[in-house]
Amino acid sequence: MNIATDSGQPDSYQQTTIDDVDTGVENHQQFLQSLSSEERRKLTAKTNSHAAFRVTLLVTLQVALATWVLQGWTLWQLFLLPLGILNISLFHLMHECIHWTAFRTRLLNRLISVCCGFVLFLPASWFRFFHVAHHRHTQDLKRDPELLTAKPASRLAWVIHISGLNIWLESARLFLAGVQGKVEGDFIPDDQRAAVVKEIRLMMAVYGLLFLLSVTLKSSALMWIWVLPNLLGQPFLRLYLLAEHGNCALSDNMFANTRTVFTQPILRWFTWNMPYHREHHVYAAVPFHRLPQLHIKMKDKLDNTSEGYIAFNSKYFKKLLR
Repeated sequence: MNIATDSGQPDSYQQTTIDDVDTGVENHQQFLQSLSSEERRKLTAKTNSHAAFRVTLLVTLQVALATWVLQGWTLWQLFLLPLGILNISLFHLMHECIHWTAFRTRLLNRLISVCCGFVLFLPASWFRFFHVAHHRHTQDLKRDPELLTAKPASRLAWVIHISGLNIWLESARLFLAGVQGKVEGDFIPDDQRAAVVKEIRLMMAVYGLLFLLSVTLKSSALMWIWVLPNLLGQPFLRLYLLAEHGNCALSDNMFANTRTVFTQPILRWFTWNMPYHREHHVYAAVPFHRLPQLHIKMKDKLDNTSEGYIAFNSKYFKKLLR
């Protein structure tokens, strides 16, 4: 399963989606070496409070919107989309947790990542191994699991990608394979495959129980506050993720293969500062709440950026038209 890329072939991706990037810029390793021990200590300091506050606010907003929808209050249909965006935004929290940087407490990171994965239909343990491989081999066509299939290289592929259709199909295949005791991907250590299968089977068992309860109680509540909102929110995550590495160089230099997107503070807040994505890839041990400080230290080295997600996706689509 490829959480960030869909349709197309790797060869066409290599030919059509590399920007004219100056690959002679300072290497990310040189930048890291330039940081003092004290700077590293401050940048990588973890807390529980920052993430706890955000999680509390996110859950409060989700409960409020879900209540509005279930109660059928005025214009409740209009609240399905914002609820879906909030549901899907749990991907960013999950991402931070699998890096063990959302909370200082390792157990909290693990538990929250599992909960987020359950809502997103994405096994946390599987995604952790997938994402570790992505960081180790970013933009390597042969080893980066995000490039197992290419970024969209045609208008039709772009529409399919943004719809999230391929993601849901891949998710279904992952769960079906897991139930059968199979999980694909060289990025999963052999001694961890059993644990991944166990998590998938447990998730499927709970999904099945919730489905039976809904049928027994003749309730469509989960459809209205979970399944349908997730479908509506997925395209926004696709548009967001496409900007992280789309049209970036196939290089092992993090300054060239990853993009930072300048966007509104409220969007950075709900995405856990991940628009500072090059900063994150250069120094993944830095927690989300320290990324703005890291950005300041390397802002004069950011030659591969975009002025917002609308601007990036508009440019990307125009290239497909040509």
